[in-house]
Amino acid sequence: MTAPLPQPDWINSPESKLPGPLWEPSAANRPGARRWHIRVVDPDDPPACVFITPPKVWDDSIYPLEPDEARRVAMALLAAADWADKVRTRELGEAS
Repeated sequence: MTAPLPQPDWINSPESKLPGPLWEPSAANRPGARRWHIRVVDPDDPPACVFITPPKVWDDSIYPLEPDEARRVAMALLAAADWADKVRTRELGEAS
C-alpha cells in the first residue's frame, strides 16, 4: 500500500513558541481521539529534529527524535499496524 505523505495539519508562525509544521494524525478522522502531536521546529536552534508529544494520558513530555530515528519508528508503527490487521483478519475468520 502506498499513499502520499500527509500535509501538516497547520504551520505555526515564526513568532510562535514552537514555529513550524505540526501534524495531528489522530485528529483528522476521529474528533475527540487521543491526540499525538508531531512537529518540526524550524529555527536553527535547536537543530532540526522531529518532536513527538504523545497523548496526554501518558504525560506532557515532548520527545525529540533525530530524522533517521523518526523514520525507523514510523516504519515500525506501519509494520505493527499491518501485523495487527493480519491478526484481526485471522481472528475474524476463526470466529466465523
